[in-house]
Amino acid sequence: MSEALLDLTGCPTNTYQLEDDNVRQFITNGNFWSLIEYFKSERYLVAFESEPLPRWSTCEDIIEQEKKLKKTDRPKMNATG
Repeated sequence: MSEALLDLTGCPTNTYQLEDDNVRQFITNGNFWSLIEYFKSERYLVAFESEPLPRWSTCEDIIEQEKKLKKTDRPKMNATG
């Protein structure tokens, strides 16, 4: 995402990996939230991203997922609801 923001704005970006030990400490002591509030007050563009959800990549994977879904006990609905 940082590359896309650089292309969009022409401005450098900061990236924080939330799993990083230093960033976790920054979050724990409250300084990370203070930094975000500062960015907001200065009207900086702030964006967050997450890892994409896994996708089924093959027909076999889709068929297997459909089989699993059919095995779940879901209440049957009649024509009246």
